[in-house]
Amino acid sequence: NLNNISKNMEGDNIWIKPIDIAYDGKDIFIASYYRGLVEWYNDYWHPITISTPAQNTVWRMDWKKGKLAIAHGGHSDWRPLWLSGKSSVLQKNKWEIIDNFLDKKSVSDLIDIKIAPYDTSIVFATSLVKGLVKIKNGTICNIFDNTNSPLQKFELDTQRLATMSLDCDINQHLWLSNYSSSKPLLVLTKTK
Repeated sequence: NLNNISKNMEGDNIWIKPIDIAYDGKDIFIASYYRGLVEWYNDYWHPITISTPAQNTVWRMDWKKGKLAIAHGGHSDWRPLWLSGKSSVLQKNKWEIIDNFLDKKSVSDLIDIKIAPYDTSIVFATSLVKGLVKIKNGTICNIFDNTNSPLQKFELDTQRLATMSLDCDINQHLWLSNYSSSKPLLVLTKTK
Protein backbone atom coordinates (compact mmCIF):
# COMPACT_ATOMS: atom_id res chain seq x y z
CA ASN A 1 0.00 0.00 0.00
CA LEU A 2 1.49 3.33 -1.08
CA ASN A 3 0.14 5.05 2.06
CA ASN A 4 2.26 2.70 4.19
CA ILE A 5 5.38 3.80 2.32
CA SER A 6 4.92 7.46 3.22
CA LYS A 7 4.09 6.55 6.86
CA ASN A 8 7.27 4.48 7.15
CA MET A 9 9.62 7.06 5.64
CA GLU A 10 11.19 8.13 8.88
CA GLY A 11 14.51 7.40 10.54
CA ASP A 12 16.95 5.98 7.99
CA ASN A 13 14.18 5.76 5.39
CA ILE A 14 13.89 9.56 5.26
CA TRP A 15 17.07 9.59 3.14
CA ILE A 16 15.27 8.05 0.17
CA LYS A 17 13.67 11.32 -1.07
CA PRO A 18 11.49 9.73 -3.82
CA ILE A 19 11.54 11.33 -7.24
CA ASP A 20 9.20 8.80 -8.82
CA ILE A 21 7.49 5.55 -7.85
CA ALA A 22 6.50 2.62 -10.08
CA TYR A 23 3.97 0.12 -8.77
CA ASP A 24 2.61 -2.82 -10.75
CA GLY A 25 0.24 -4.18 -8.11
CA LYS A 26 2.95 -6.35 -6.58
CA ASP A 27 6.37 -4.67 -6.67
CA ILE A 28 7.20 -1.09 -5.66
CA PHE A 29 10.25 0.58 -7.17
CA ILE A 30 11.40 4.03 -6.13
CA ALA A 31 13.66 6.43 -8.02
CA SER A 32 15.46 7.94 -5.04
CA TYR A 33 17.31 11.23 -5.11
CA TYR A 34 19.91 9.91 -2.67
CA ARG A 35 19.89 6.14 -3.20
CA GLY A 36 19.33 5.62 -6.94
CA LEU A 37 16.93 2.81 -7.80
CA VAL A 38 15.52 1.00 -4.75
CA GLU A 39 12.81 -1.57 -4.13
CA TRP A 40 10.43 -1.21 -1.19
CA TYR A 41 9.43 -4.27 0.84
CA ASN A 42 9.15 -5.24 4.51
CA ASP A 43 8.66 -1.54 5.36
CA TYR A 44 12.16 -0.63 4.24
CA TRP A 45 14.09 0.28 1.08
CA HIS A 46 16.54 -2.17 -0.48
CA PRO A 47 19.12 -1.08 -3.07
CA ILE A 48 18.99 -2.50 -6.57
CA THR A 49 22.38 -2.87 -8.17
CA ILE A 50 22.65 -3.17 -11.90
CA SER A 51 25.77 -4.63 -13.46
CA THR A 52 27.53 -1.86 -15.40
CA PRO A 53 31.08 -0.97 -16.41
CA ALA A 54 33.13 1.19 -14.01
CA GLN A 55 32.68 4.33 -16.11
CA ASN A 56 31.03 5.41 -19.34
CA THR A 57 34.36 6.51 -20.84
CA VAL A 58 36.03 3.96 -23.09
CA TRP A 59 39.49 4.47 -24.59
CA ARG A 60 40.19 0.93 -25.86
CA MET A 61 38.56 -2.48 -25.62
CA ASP A 62 39.29 -6.10 -26.51
CA TRP A 63 37.05 -9.13 -27.05
CA LYS A 64 38.15 -12.76 -26.75
CA LYS A 65 36.21 -15.97 -26.22
CA GLY A 66 33.07 -14.34 -24.80
CA LYS A 67 34.94 -11.79 -22.65
CA LEU A 68 35.07 -8.01 -23.19
CA ALA A 69 37.75 -5.90 -21.45
CA ILE A 70 37.65 -2.09 -21.38
CA ALA A 71 40.35 0.49 -20.55
CA HIS A 72 38.84 3.74 -19.21
CA GLY A 73 41.92 5.98 -19.44
CA GLY A 74 43.02 8.55 -21.99
CA HIS A 75 45.55 11.21 -22.87
CA SER A 76 45.83 14.68 -24.35
CA ASP A 77 48.79 15.21 -26.66
CA TRP A 78 50.49 12.22 -25.00
CA ARG A 79 50.11 13.76 -21.54
CA PRO A 80 48.18 11.85 -18.87
CA LEU A 81 44.70 13.01 -17.97
CA TRP A 82 45.11 11.34 -14.54
CA LEU A 83 41.91 9.42 -15.12
CA SER A 84 40.87 6.52 -12.98
CA GLY A 85 42.92 3.35 -13.13
CA LYS A 86 39.74 1.35 -13.37
CA SER A 87 39.15 -1.27 -16.01
CA SER A 88 35.99 -3.26 -16.64
CA VAL A 89 35.49 -6.84 -17.79
CA LEU A 90 32.19 -8.22 -19.09
CA GLN A 91 31.72 -11.98 -19.03
CA LYS A 92 28.47 -13.96 -18.98
CA ASN A 93 26.46 -10.69 -18.88
CA LYS A 94 28.11 -9.57 -15.64
CA TRP A 95 30.56 -6.68 -15.23
CA GLU A 96 33.62 -7.02 -13.04
CA ILE A 97 35.28 -3.75 -11.99
CA ILE A 98 39.04 -3.75 -11.42
CA ASP A 99 39.92 -0.68 -9.37
CA ASN A 100 43.67 -0.24 -9.35
CA PHE A 101 43.48 2.44 -6.65
CA LEU A 102 41.72 0.07 -4.25
CA ASP A 103 44.53 -2.41 -4.92
CA LYS A 104 46.88 0.35 -3.65
CA LYS A 105 48.74 0.33 -6.95
CA SER A 106 47.81 3.93 -7.90
CA VAL A 107 47.68 3.11 -11.60
CA SER A 108 46.04 5.76 -13.76
CA ASP A 109 45.34 6.36 -17.45
CA LEU A 110 44.94 2.80 -18.71
CA ILE A 111 44.85 3.41 -22.44
CA ASP A 112 45.07 -0.02 -24.08
CA ILE A 113 43.93 -3.44 -22.96
CA LYS A 114 44.32 -7.02 -24.22
CA ILE A 115 42.95 -10.32 -23.02
CA ALA A 116 45.66 -12.99 -23.18
CA PRO A 117 44.74 -15.35 -26.05
CA TYR A 118 46.22 -18.32 -24.18
CA ASP A 119 44.35 -17.66 -20.89
CA THR A 120 41.29 -15.38 -20.73
CA SER A 121 41.67 -15.01 -16.95
CA ILE A 122 44.69 -12.78 -17.73
CA VAL A 123 44.28 -9.19 -18.94
CA PHE A 124 47.12 -6.80 -19.78
CA ALA A 125 46.69 -3.01 -19.73
CA THR A 126 49.05 -0.18 -20.63
CA SER A 127 49.38 2.91 -18.46
CA LEU A 128 50.71 6.32 -19.43
CA VAL A 129 52.21 6.56 -15.96
CA LYS A 130 53.15 3.17 -14.46
CA GLY A 131 54.04 0.72 -17.25
CA LEU A 132 52.34 -2.57 -18.14
CA VAL A 133 49.72 -3.94 -15.75
CA LYS A 134 48.97 -7.67 -15.55
CA ILE A 135 45.59 -8.57 -14.07
CA LYS A 136 44.63 -12.17 -13.29
CA ASN A 137 41.14 -13.12 -12.16
CA GLY A 138 40.30 -9.47 -11.46
CA THR A 139 43.36 -8.69 -9.32
CA ILE A 140 46.59 -6.95 -10.26
CA CYS A 141 49.32 -9.56 -10.00
CA ASN A 142 52.18 -7.58 -11.55
CA ILE A 143 53.13 -4.15 -12.80
CA PHE A 144 56.00 -4.34 -15.26
CA ASP A 145 58.20 -1.24 -15.02
CA ASN A 146 61.88 -0.27 -15.26
CA THR A 147 62.78 -2.26 -12.11
CA ASN A 148 61.50 -5.66 -13.26
CA SER A 149 61.50 -5.53 -17.08
CA PRO A 150 63.27 -3.86 -20.04
CA LEU A 151 60.71 -1.02 -19.97
CA GLN A 152 62.24 2.45 -19.68
CA LYS A 153 60.97 5.64 -18.10
CA PHE A 154 59.72 8.52 -20.20
CA GLU A 155 62.77 10.47 -21.42
CA LEU A 156 61.19 13.91 -20.82
CA ASP A 157 59.60 13.06 -17.47
CA THR A 158 61.42 10.46 -15.37
CA GLN A 159 58.46 10.16 -13.01
CA ARG A 160 56.46 8.41 -15.75
CA LEU A 161 56.82 5.11 -17.55
CA ALA A 162 54.54 5.37 -20.58
CA THR A 163 53.33 2.24 -22.31
CA MET A 164 50.89 2.83 -25.13
CA SER A 165 49.67 0.13 -27.52
CA LEU A 166 49.35 -3.63 -27.16
CA ASP A 167 48.86 -6.46 -29.62
CA CYS A 168 49.44 -10.21 -29.78
CA ASP A 169 51.17 -12.03 -32.65
CA ILE A 170 50.27 -15.45 -34.06
CA ASN A 171 52.55 -17.08 -31.46
CA GLN A 172 50.51 -15.39 -28.69
CA HIS A 173 53.38 -13.11 -27.62
CA LEU A 174 52.38 -9.66 -26.38
CA TRP A 175 53.96 -6.68 -28.15
CA LEU A 176 53.83 -3.22 -26.60
CA SER A 177 55.12 0.25 -27.25
CA ASN A 178 57.25 2.02 -24.64
CA TYR A 179 56.67 5.64 -25.55
CA SER A 180 59.58 8.13 -25.53
CA SER A 181 62.28 5.59 -24.74
CA SER A 182 65.32 4.18 -26.54
CA LYS A 183 63.49 0.80 -26.77
CA PRO A 184 60.10 1.83 -28.19
CA LEU A 185 58.91 -1.69 -29.09
CA LEU A 186 59.12 -4.64 -26.69
CA VAL A 187 57.73 -8.16 -26.52
CA LEU A 188 56.49 -10.18 -23.56
CA THR A 189 56.73 -13.81 -24.53
CA LYS A 190 53.79 -16.09 -23.89
CA THR A 191 53.72 -17.14 -20.25
CA LYS A 192 51.08 -19.16 -18.47
